[in-house]
Amino acid sequence: DTYVKLTFNVDEAYIAIDPIGTKESGSKFTISGTTNAAVGDKMIIDVTSAAFGPSKKTEAAGFGAVSGTAIVEKGDGMNTWSFEVDASELKPDEYIVTVESIEADKTATATFNMVEATETPPAEVTTAPEGEVTTAPPEGETTTAEPTTPPTPGFGALVALAGLGAVAFLVLRRK
Repeated sequence: DTYVKLTFNVDEAYIAIDPIGTKESGSKFTISGTTNAAVGDKMIIDVTSAAFGPSKKTEAAGFGAVSGTAIVEKGDGMNTWSFEVDASELKPDEYIVTVESIEADKTATATFNMVEATETPPAEVTTAPEGEVTTAPPEGETTTAEPTTPPTPGFGALVALAGLGAVAFLVLRRK
């Protein structure tokens, strides 16, 4: 008889989402992360407003969402995945990102804030007439800009916890 001795390890499915940070409404950005899923596996990515819920027919649609799939790619140590988000339809709010493996029964979630886009006025180009000399401010004089804090949506943490609870309920109900 011929036999082969084979040793292998089976790890529990793992999905991690890289920190997303605060994003501006209307921007394009990438959500990425790592996983121990096989190269070529698919991940379902859902980006949903934390305030998502039923609305009346008379109300305008007030919530935005983006979803799609990402393919797992070979990484150093852990494999990686990434998903491009076009936030042109997303309004300022707190958003929940849900990443679910299609092949394995594993889900990861993260949150981020979408703030109102800050408009930067176009730079004014001025030229001095010929023969005129422009001078810089005297040495030692400096001007400092006052730091501003971008506005953040209110009740975000409470709504995010409610959303995470709903996701956990759905995952447990599925089993």
